[in-house]
Amino acid sequence: MRVLYFDVVRKTDLESQLRVEYQSLKELLKQSDIVVIACPLTNDTRHMIGEEEFASMKNSAFLINVARGEIVDHEAMVQAVRHRVIGGVGLDVFNKEPIPVDDPLLGLDNIILTPHLSANTIECRRRMALTVAEDVLRVLHGQTPRYAVNLQTPTATS
Repeated sequence: MRVLYFDVVRKTDLESQLRVEYQSLKELLKQSDIVVIACPLTNDTRHMIGEEEFASMKNSAFLINVARGEIVDHEAMVQAVRHRVIGGVGLDVFNKEPIPVDDPLLGLDNIILTPHLSANTIECRRRMALTVAEDVLRVLHGQTPRYAVNLQTPTATS
């Protein structure tokens, strides 16, 4: 399989090692059968994939988003999928989570949706369980937990 990638920082040292080929985003979208989005959500990546990008893709291409919902312009995606501008989408993330029951994507037949669990691996769950257990032991020994969600911070009184 020919694997293309786009990143704001080209990684030439990894290209031969991983047998991947750098392309501009525009060329990657134009050439790819499957596009997987796996980047952080930033001001630069918000709506990085919109109407123009969908129009440049093959009409048989599939877009898979396992990053953040807002990287893809939701309305442009709905139109691209509904009108078969692309072959379909696979989404593990959404603009609004959970996906609203009236979202137009839910009525389309060329989509696959999963409930934001792409990073949910056995190793991930094992590490999460160990982290929780370690914090429980810290609390039982009178120490402050490393990952407290609602740790009360003492306030100065006058």
